[in-house]
Amino acid sequence: MAKAVKYLFVTMAIVELIAELMHWREFIFVLRLFLLPCLLLYYVLAKGEVWRPMYKLMVGAIFFSYVGDVSLLLTPEHPADLYILGIPKSKYLFIAGIAGYMVSHFYFIGAYRQSVMGSNVPSLFTRNKWAFAPVLLYGLVMASIVVPKVYADAEKSVATLPVLIYTTVLCSMVAFAINRQGRVPGQSFWWVMVGSLLFLFSDSLIAINFLAFPGLVPEPGFCIMSTFLAAEFLIAEGMIKTKG
Repeated sequence: MAKAVKYLFVTMAIVELIAELMHWREFIFVLRLFLLPCLLLYYVLAKGEVWRPMYKLMVGAIFFSYVGDVSLLLTPEHPADLYILGIPKSKYLFIAGIAGYMVSHFYFIGAYRQSVMGSNVPSLFTRNKWAFAPVLLYGLVMASIVVPKVYADAEKSVATLPVLIYTTVLCSMVAFAINRQGRVPGQSFWWVMVGSLLFLFSDSLIAINFLAFPGLVPEPGFCIMSTFLAAEFLIAEGMIKTKG
């Protein structure tokens, strides 16, 4: 059953990405309402019968990612973009989207920490702090690019502090994924780490295209959703592969 749901999610994801390239807005809206719930169902079916704290935290992570995704779906892309399928849109839902994703990252961090419980290998934080330097540098560079643009925009300036906080939490999520190195099975580590990095890249595209330099990213829907869906799937699959 779990394998069938996984294939259904992958198929839906491929169809969604084709729809992004074709700009089928209404179809995209309906399909995305079911994408992450499908992934969540796969995770619940595949994780096994025992409900460890790690599994519960992952359910929360995927759920709040869904909250963030739907909130951004209902955020206007331009001033005239007021409704979709009769449902009103609001620019304030962009903040709700950031909040949803930020909460999901806290859940991811909790799940990553739970996945290394019982390991005899010391934390990478203590073994090699330099391993986290690229993530820190990336976060600082992105903040230096995006935050001044947000602050200078009268309509977007209210998001300045949330963007700073979100960037910190997002980079922390990636750092905790890296911190699993040597403390979980190799396959689990790599799937989760790559997924976390893709999440970082996907959110960077959102920040660049919708906050700092509107319209800069070509086919933003396809680029953002391809990296986002791959990130969610790889993290879920990697956490399933965590033993113990």
